[in-house]
Amino acid sequence: MRRIILMLLMGLSAASALAGGSSTTAYFTSSVASSGNTFTARTLTISATPVSAVFTVANLYPGGTIHGDLTLANTAADSVNATYDMTLLATNPDSKDLRGNLNLLVRAGTCASPGSTLYNSTMQSGVSATTVFTSRTLNQGTTDNLCMTISLPTSAANGLQAASTTATLSFGARQS
Repeated sequence: MRRIILMLLMGLSAASALAGGSSTTAYFTSSVASSGNTFTARTLTISATPVSAVFTVANLYPGGTIHGDLTLANTAADSVNATYDMTLLATNPDSKDLRGNLNLLVRAGTCASPGSTLYNSTMQSGVSATTVFTSRTLNQGTTDNLCMTISLPTSAANGLQAASTTATLSFGARQS
């Protein structure tokens, strides 16, 4: 029995020595900091011309059509290419639903030289904005011309006399 206890104590002593036991070890250490690192995020900036309303129409009549050009520009200072979307939000302040009767036609290019159709539908929206189109390319330093056409069909109801609506055309860009 004594021999077993002695062997156990020797085993524990050996394990303690391997695990660091009562001895201590010291190491020298050093550290350094790299300060003054500066990071600046790119800036994506788009602009529209005209900045205010493309249309201010009074006395629109059934069968009437009006055109307006809108130019978007990517004016970012560095080479930030982008894609952009267009949404429309139209009001119905007098409950006559002029917005649901006006047709909005959006084409690429200018009205003097219109290109492909991007959107052709009524201005009906409501609480949330209507997506007109998505993912048009607008690279840094370039412009994109859009021809906007508003028309009131000849079939417009007599109840639309003196009706009004206000539409907000919004453009959102993201880096591509």
